[in-house]
Amino acid sequence: MLYLAEKLTYISDKQKENLLKNADEVSKIIRGLIKSLNSKKLTT
Repeated sequence: MLYLAEKLTYISDKQKENLLKNADEVSKIIRGLIKSLNSKKLTT
């Protein structure tokens, strides 16, 4: 969707790159949370 928004000139390339970086960071945080919850689930 971000690539389409850029192509349609709703956002700039810089905005797209920033949003992709933020999405990657959020993804890492969520994966860490899931991993943590799964490990706690296995130990209980």
